[in-house]
Amino acid sequence: MDNSDVRWKQRYTNYTKALSLLENALNIEQPDIVQKAGII
Repeated sequence: MDNSDVRWKQRYTNYTKALSLLENALNIEQPDIVQKAGII
C-alpha cells in the first residue's frame, strides 16, 4: 500500500471524527461561554 494512500485514510478518519464531535457540540441546548468558545 502506498504511503500517501495511508495518510489519506488517516486524514479522512480524523475529519469524520472531528465532524462528529462538532455535530455533538452543536446539539447542546444552552452552551455556556466555555462551550461556545470550544465550538468556535
